Amino acid sequence: MPDLNPPSEQPLSPDAKSRIRAKLLAERPRRSRVLPFVAAAAVVAVMAAAALLANRGDEKEPETLAPAATATTDQTIEPTPTATPTSAATQQGEEPKNPCATEVPLKGATATATIGTTSLYENDGAWVVCDTFASQDGGVPTLLETHQQGAPYAPDQATMAISMNFLGQGQAQYFAAGKVFEGVDVIEYTFPDGKKVKAEISNGFWVMDYRPESGPLTEGDLRGLAPVEVSVEGPSAGSGWSLEWGVDTCAQRNHGC
Repeated sequence: MPDLNPPSEQPLSPDAKSRIRAKLLAERPRRSRVLPFVAAAAVVAVMAAAALLANRGDEKEPETLAPAATATTDQTIEPTPTATPTSAATQQGEEPKNPCATEVPLKGATATATIGTTSLYENDGAWVVCDTFASQDGGVPTLLETHQQGAPYAPDQATMAISMNFLGQGQAQYFAAGKVFEGVDVIEYTFPDGKKVKAEISNGFWVMDYRPESGPLTEGDLRGLAPVEVSVEGPSAGSGWSLEWGVDTCAQRNHGC
């Protein structure tokens, strides 16, 4: 039977080591067979990654929020524009209707002068004053007495009378108006709260419009109040007048006092 045990290890002699070293140095170096396998494996890995990305091409990547911009001293941040509320007529391209246009009783009359919310309407035969303050809450505008063109017209208890209007929530108006009086330069009303209000005179038209912001006049609580005093100045001014509440303060002709 053959001996299967390997021979015992024996140390190489110095001459044997020298011969083996010289032989190895003389041989041409050979390419390692491991590199082709590594290269092939790398190609397979690239192809697998490409296939994986192709399969995920239809999937949406999660959105990431862009970092918020940081304002610096060199930047100007513009305010966000806000919508301006408009009426239905304005949104449809229509001109807002003047409530006085349908309320004035004079055929063919046009506004010849306007101060604030008060206008003078005239035609060839007559004139009338119309004010739109009372129509802000859906009511009718205020009309004063109609006057014939060329008829006598001078300051007196009737032509100085006040019209009162109340919208609620402390919104009140006390006004008087008309065509200019010949020889009168100043018209002034003194109310019981001490407020003195001069009429504005322009384009042949005068208007006194007082809208108190506090006190009993804002709510129309007129009980026990002193009368409104009226004075005029000019070459033919004459004397003053005292307007009693409920008597000389209901000049409007088309709605209640």
